[in-house]
Amino acid sequence: MSLEHSLPLLPEVGNVGEQRTEEAHGKQDMDGRQGVAPGRLDAHVTVPDCGRGDQAVVKSQPVVQPFHDDKEAGKEAPAEAPEAAEDKGPRVRLDGGRVTGLLYELRGNFGWVQPFTKIQHEHATKHRGMIYLALKDVVAIEGADHLKVKEGKIVDFFVYADNDGLGAEECRPRQALRMSLSHAQANAAFKYSPQWSEFLADSEYYPAFESETGVLLRKYAWPLPFALVELWGHPDELATVAVKLVSKDPPPTLSWKAGTPKDGSERKDGEEPELCELRLLLPEGDLAKAEHLPANPKVSGAPVMSRPLPCRSLTLTGSAGTCEEAVKEFLKVMSAPPAGDPPAGNGAA
Repeated sequence: MSLEHSLPLLPEVGNVGEQRTEEAHGKQDMDGRQGVAPGRLDAHVTVPDCGRGDQAVVKSQPVVQPFHDDKEAGKEAPAEAPEAAEDKGPRVRLDGGRVTGLLYELRGNFGWVQPFTKIQHEHATKHRGMIYLALKDVVAIEGADHLKVKEGKIVDFFVYADNDGLGAEECRPRQALRMSLSHAQANAAFKYSPQWSEFLADSEYYPAFESETGVLLRKYAWPLPFALVELWGHPDELATVAVKLVSKDPPPTLSWKAGTPKDGSERKDGEEPELCELRLLLPEGDLAKAEHLPANPKVSGAPVMSRPLPCRSLTLTGSAGTCEEAVKEFLKVMSAPPAGDPPAGNGAA
């Protein structure tokens, strides 16, 4: 049955006049870092597309808004990234592990990242809180080296400090996986306090969940008959988390390590493995890509949501291991570059 919903158009965020004033000050603040501040503060709303959610549109303010057509994706990194113009002194990596953020703008051989969490450092307020990214610091992901850095992409990275402020190194672009849960499943699985960010419109997210799993979980606030969940991460972690989210009767604290039973114990000899049923969102225009996935994929006869992009429900059924492999294959086929595209070079991940 088709579940058509007229979702409200998402409003522009922020005051353009205030943004332009801030931009003028930013040009003075950031002269020491290869030029001026990001110059399109009134042209940046990022809208990831459904299925190829690792790409985005840039319109008004750096806000990761939902699903949009890939044809309007933001500026892409060049195939060959030129060398940085000058040395900014020795780097000192900050403690605390990887940080997640939004790639705000690309400018030739460098860009600026807006972190989702507050960085504790004396230079954290320089450059209006932005973190510098040289394209030489973007790294390839094993098995997904065709993914390219683009404006509006969610990335994770280590933070370093040098003579001019904070920078990002070993930067990796993340992929998006969108799935539906029953409201009962969502209520049972999300045992964390949600937070809201000006950069993640119409949704709540769970920083504690990301700390535990390495996956950013975003739950939309739209009035739907199911919970719409968006996961940002890398294939192995995304597959593990997606399967555990649909595990039956999850305990208050989940063990998210790959290969660990959901109750933290080993499965007894002769015990039947739990059957996994996982519902992913599949863009209407990408139906052919799902034909040869493992785990007996079944596609709904009609879209389960019509706006902002028509998507059908793709149901995977099988053991947890089978579903995990199917999710990895789904991510691979959905992110594959169109035939004839040149291979990624420096500046791509």
